[in-house]
Amino acid sequence: MSVHAFTSARSRLCTRSISRVNFSQQFSATIDPCLKRDVRGTVERIRRAHTDTLDDFRYTRLRPSTAINNNDGDADRLPAPTKLETFRLVELLAGTQGDPIRCRLHEVPATGTDPSRTITYEALSYCWGNSQHKTTIECNGKLLKIPSSLAAALGGLRHRDRPRHLWADAICIDQSDPLDKAMQVPHMRSIYSGAQRTLVWLGTIADSGAGAQPRISLGARACVRLSVPILGLADRRRRATRPTVRVLDRRTGKPRGMSVFSGSLYLSLAYMLRQSWFRRAWVVQEVAVAVGVTILFDHLEYEWDEVVAANRFLSGVKFPLAFLPSPHHLAAIDHERNLHASLASSLPGVLVRHQRCRATDHRDKIFAFAGLVSPASAARDVRVTYADADSPAVVFRELAMRLIVRDRSLDILSGLPTTSGAKVALPSWVPDWSNEPDYLDRSYTWRAGPGTLAGTETRDGLGDQTQCRFAATRRSRYEQPKISDDTLTVPGHLLGTVTYAGPSFAGVRLPTEVSRFRDITKGWMETLRSVMHARDVLIEWKRAVAPISASPYPRTGENMDVVFWQTVCAGEYATSPALQRAASIWERLMRGSRARNAVLTGVLRSFNLLGAFYSTLVFVLVLLKNDPIVEHRLQGRYVLNRRLVKLDDGNNQSVVVGLANCAVEVGDEVFLLQGSNVPLILRRKSGDAWRFVGDAYVHGYMNGEAWDETKCRPVRIT
Repeated sequence: MSVHAFTSARSRLCTRSISRVNFSQQFSATIDPCLKRDVRGTVERIRRAHTDTLDDFRYTRLRPSTAINNNDGDADRLPAPTKLETFRLVELLAGTQGDPIRCRLHEVPATGTDPSRTITYEALSYCWGNSQHKTTIECNGKLLKIPSSLAAALGGLRHRDRPRHLWADAICIDQSDPLDKAMQVPHMRSIYSGAQRTLVWLGTIADSGAGAQPRISLGARACVRLSVPILGLADRRRRATRPTVRVLDRRTGKPRGMSVFSGSLYLSLAYMLRQSWFRRAWVVQEVAVAVGVTILFDHLEYEWDEVVAANRFLSGVKFPLAFLPSPHHLAAIDHERNLHASLASSLPGVLVRHQRCRATDHRDKIFAFAGLVSPASAARDVRVTYADADSPAVVFRELAMRLIVRDRSLDILSGLPTTSGAKVALPSWVPDWSNEPDYLDRSYTWRAGPGTLAGTETRDGLGDQTQCRFAATRRSRYEQPKISDDTLTVPGHLLGTVTYAGPSFAGVRLPTEVSRFRDITKGWMETLRSVMHARDVLIEWKRAVAPISASPYPRTGENMDVVFWQTVCAGEYATSPALQRAASIWERLMRGSRARNAVLTGVLRSFNLLGAFYSTLVFVLVLLKNDPIVEHRLQGRYVLNRRLVKLDDGNNQSVVVGLANCAVEVGDEVFLLQGSNVPLILRRKSGDAWRFVGDAYVHGYMNGEAWDETKCRPVRIT
């Protein structure tokens, strides 16, 4: 063979080889996706076939260490046992993203019963969300339906290479069995306190809770990132006192620190604090009794104490930060955590502090907080039951009776005023603990929130739980409680009749919109409208006392200007520099000319370019001056949802001034009742029957000045 022939043959052979390689690559590129889809489809069909063969999971009832006796003799009532020998734990099996959720449910010895068999576990705190949204998981080789929010949490928490032991209520408690719930609910405190830590699962911004949160626009993010550092420059507190929040990125495993005045932290808090988790009833106990708390939100881990420190610091900025929701809910949970550490909580105080919370089952507005008080008090006053016969009305009435008889006091009748209607049909003297106050998002100071006049929520932790700031009946006690059917009969006498009831004070609401710059500006217009409305209410109140301002107040001899602010502040004005500063700011607003006020109100009445410009100008000026539009301490105390009232005491005295529940009407009667430290408003129903309306502060009559035991007659409240 010639050299030329050999070369030609080799070239043809190489060309065929290359063609085969190219064809092979092209074929592989064409067929691989199909094969992959086919494999995935086959795996999914096998998985479905396997799932279809599984039975539904069935619970085995736990063993109580005491017999379940029905002392009431009523088969429909389910009293809980005093102690459990065991409880259930979830072993979350390893898996990666996209794998089905598989777990095992174990019955383990209750905390402290057998130290040799103790299992280290973490307790999960989350928000159930819509009860109709369910996801099926594999538990002990069987099928179990759980809330979709819990399934998302388990998918995000499981390890890739090892199992993880957790306690989650929707799995560890048989939700379909009222007795199982009644047995385990009283032991939630020991379950969460025995955990290594509590994991608070808040999901992500994209799937946050009940309804996805709106994404923050580019312009809004730029505005926040620019304005927050300016607030940091204007804040005069020492930089050394500014907290830093350390976060762990769960996707990369890398930690980092964020300054309290960083735009990134601010935007994270703006989303985080909007989560419905902070309003749920059960989460208070889950955090309060925990050894340690970690928040998991949007792929980041935060330590609870650092988030609290940052929010506490930001609430002290002279200009209250816009876009952040009220810190009230976070402050209330952390306050309860501190009280529980010192074992200082009382049941009446806990119920008032957390009436802000929500629960799908209204009975949980009681049961969720019983674990925060001493076990003896909880066992004596609260009977945990989910039987159909024990409706919320039965549970609320039973608890109200026990607290009145136990404390010989009517202070539980002094509640937080609200404009929302009743959710549970009750006698008027039984507090509706299911009713959430409708103004708590207008409290911008770092505290547990607006309070009751009797102060049951503030006495915890002060060392003396029997003392109230007021003593309208000279600390008398309801020595012989008389409660029959739905009627409460109490000795008492009339203080006065309401002759004037002013408009209700609704307070000022800061904007919380963060999605678009237009909405932010519109929110500021709403804020300025609420300022104008609140100012008009105070002006109307002051005009009501103007006719009696020429002479000193009859009971105290004070100037009527002082009496006015003492009444608005429920007696705290004279001793509180912070409230005096708040009153001075409101006074400046109230002194504006009527013409100017009318123009401003007209500008803000509708959304237009002039109103938007004015709102933006006010926002920028307030930001640069580091000065508030109004001081919010006033509405963080007692005045929200209350009315200024004038009373006729029937003694030919000058008109008496007071602050009353927003439900008060002209013609209602104000009574001093045995066992109540504050005056109570009653409305006549028929004959000698009365309906309870609310509590009242009556200036000059709060320390027994008008109380006369000899005038007392039985008063029937139905």
